[in-house]
Amino acid sequence: MGFKKGLSGNPGGRPRGAKNKVTRTTRENIEQVFSMLGGVKAFREWAEREPTDFYKIYSKLLPRDIEISGVSGGPVEISHSIAEKLSAIYGCG
Repeated sequence: MGFKKGLSGNPGGRPRGAKNKVTRTTRENIEQVFSMLGGVKAFREWAEREPTDFYKIYSKLLPRDIEISGVSGGPVEISHSIAEKLSAIYGCG
């Protein structure tokens, strides 16, 4: 049976972008465990010991479909100073 398109039993519904209770609770639990395990410091130490595992997780958090281009649709150019800043921030290179 169901509802007609655009109508539901709760017309106000959950606000767009609002997390459901399971998602919110799961996130809170992960944040609590993260803190209990030593937070950012411990996470960084683990990432340095296990870079392959770290990048497996990290790659799943990145946007899948992005399009970037340089001036007039050309290639993206990264200046040496930007690369140095990224290296200083992320400790790579």
